[in-house]
Amino acid sequence: MIKAINNNRYFKFFQPKLFYINQDIDNDDPVRLLSTILEEMDFSNLLQVFPNKTKVHPVNMFAVIIYAYSQGKYSTRDIEFLCKDSQRTKF
Repeated sequence: MIKAINNNRYFKFFQPKLFYINQDIDNDDPVRLLSTILEEMDFSNLLQVFPNKTKVHPVNMFAVIIYAYSQGKYSTRDIEFLCKDSQRTKF
């Protein structure tokens, strides 16, 4: 079995962002709940499916898709717009 290796040695899932958007998002916002749930999940099976280096980390893509679905955005165009427009998606 191939072991999943993250090729980006400086990667951390909740690494600091360029702009400190943490203060703009309320403490009771749904994106914070999603963030705490994702911190506790085991993504080893997901990382086995994507063992090679990808442009977007699989866990980040999973988080964006789950957040978009929770906001009622199912179309890839709507998800793309949400990623470009919303600070919560960047969180």
